[in-house]
Amino acid sequence: MLIEACDAELLARPFDITQDKAIAFNRTATQVHNLDLASAIRVAFTKVQPANLDEIDVLRWIAANPGGTYQDAERAHGKGDLALIIGHLVYERFGCFRRFMVPGDDQSSVLLQKDRTGGRVRYTLKPEAYAVFCEIGVI
Repeated sequence: MLIEACDAELLARPFDITQDKAIAFNRTATQVHNLDLASAIRVAFTKVQPANLDEIDVLRWIAANPGGTYQDAERAHGKGDLALIIGHLVYERFGCFRRFMVPGDDQSSVLLQKDRTGGRVRYTLKPEAYAVFCEIGVI
C-alpha cells in the first residue's frame, strides 16, 4: 500500500523539478491549501504566473470550441507544441493544483475535461476554469 501511494505521488509530480522550483511549489501549496479550485486557479494565473501568449491562445480556442479535438486545436494554434503548452498550464503552477489532482489523471485534467471516446481527445474547460479565465481576462 505504501509503495502504491508513493508511486501515485511520483506520477503526479512534474518531471525535471529543480530545488528552487520545489520550494516555490511548496510555498504556493501552503498559501492555497484552504482554497477551492476556482480560487486556486485565480491565484495560479494572477499571482504565481500569468498566462503567456501561447497559453492564452490555446485557452481561448478551447473556450470558444468546447469539445474540440486535439487535432483541431493543433491546427488552430499553428504550432507543433500544443501538448507542451497544455501540460505547462498546470506544471508551471503545480503548487496551486497538486491537491486537486486525481491519481491516474494527467496534470492538465485539473483545468480541462477530456473526452477520450471515439479515438480522439476532446477538450472542454472545467466550469471553474472557464469562470475564472473570463473574470481575469484570459478568455
